[in-house]
Amino acid sequence: MIKTQSKRTVEFFSSNSKLVFAPGGGKQERQIKIIPANEPTTVNFGIKVTSQQPDGKHRARVHCVDVNTRELVYAYLFDIETDKPLVSRSYVFEVISGIPQPFKF
Repeated sequence: MIKTQSKRTVEFFSSNSKLVFAPGGGKQERQIKIIPANEPTTVNFGIKVTSQQPDGKHRARVHCVDVNTRELVYAYLFDIETDKPLVSRSYVFEVISGIPQPFKF
């Protein structure tokens, strides 16, 4: 949640944009948001864990910077812990290319 004393146009920068990204989080797009004065504004961040660290811990910083003055408005630290999924069954299949193979589980 962000609250400022004056209206600001802010941009978000992530230290790991593949893990944590701000609204509109396309890599090519600038992540800009207008924050109205004296009103709490919610900012939703996306989190996408694609690779497992050995300990399951990930860390990223997100900075909210005023576009006009280049002043740091807010900083967020994300500590993310993930668990590996529990594998209950595994299967081995032999498949011949070009021939449909119906399998029943």
